[in-house]
Amino acid sequence: MPGSAIPSAPSARVASGLLIRSFVQVLAVDPGFDPRHVLNGQPQLAGHSLFAR
Repeated sequence: MPGSAIPSAPSARVASGLLIRSFVQVLAVDPGFDPRHVLNGQPQLAGHSLFAR
Protein backbone atom coordinates (compact mmCIF):
# COMPACT_ATOMS: atom_id res chain seq x y z
CA MET A 1 0.00 0.00 0.00
CA PRO A 2 1.50 3.37 -0.92
CA GLY A 3 2.33 5.66 1.94
CA SER A 4 0.11 8.45 0.59
CA ALA A 5 -3.04 6.29 0.76
CA ILE A 6 -3.05 6.11 4.55
CA PRO A 7 -3.14 9.89 5.21
CA SER A 8 -5.88 10.39 2.60
CA ALA A 9 -8.26 7.94 4.32
CA PRO A 10 -9.43 10.39 7.05
CA SER A 11 -10.07 13.13 4.51
CA ALA A 12 -12.06 10.70 2.36
CA ARG A 13 -14.18 9.82 5.39
CA VAL A 14 -14.80 13.49 6.15
CA ALA A 15 -15.71 14.19 2.52
CA SER A 16 -18.14 11.25 2.39
CA GLY A 17 -19.76 12.36 5.66
CA LEU A 18 -20.25 15.89 4.32
CA LEU A 19 -21.70 14.52 1.09
CA ILE A 20 -24.20 12.37 2.98
CA ARG A 21 -25.16 15.26 5.25
CA SER A 22 -25.70 17.55 2.25
CA PHE A 23 -27.82 14.91 0.50
CA VAL A 24 -30.03 14.52 3.58
CA GLN A 25 -30.48 18.30 3.74
CA VAL A 26 -31.45 18.44 0.05
CA LEU A 27 -34.08 15.75 0.61
CA ALA A 28 -35.56 17.82 3.46
CA VAL A 29 -36.14 20.91 1.26
CA ASP A 30 -39.76 21.60 0.31
CA PRO A 31 -39.92 21.57 -3.53
CA GLY A 32 -42.85 24.03 -3.54
CA PHE A 33 -45.27 21.62 -5.23
CA ASP A 34 -46.76 18.19 -4.61
CA PRO A 35 -44.62 15.79 -6.71
CA ARG A 36 -47.32 13.09 -6.48
CA HIS A 37 -49.43 15.09 -8.97
CA VAL A 38 -46.75 15.75 -11.59
CA LEU A 39 -47.25 14.34 -15.07
CA ASN A 40 -44.25 13.55 -17.26
CA GLY A 41 -44.30 12.71 -20.95
CA GLN A 42 -42.33 12.76 -24.19
CA PRO A 43 -44.23 14.24 -27.13
CA GLN A 44 -43.33 12.92 -30.59
CA LEU A 45 -44.14 14.40 -33.96
CA ALA A 46 -45.18 12.07 -36.77
CA GLY A 47 -42.01 10.63 -38.33
CA HIS A 48 -39.66 12.47 -36.00
CA SER A 49 -37.99 11.56 -32.77
CA LEU A 50 -36.44 13.85 -30.18
CA PHE A 51 -33.61 11.39 -29.67
CA ALA A 52 -31.64 9.91 -32.55
CA ARG A 53 -31.58 6.15 -32.55
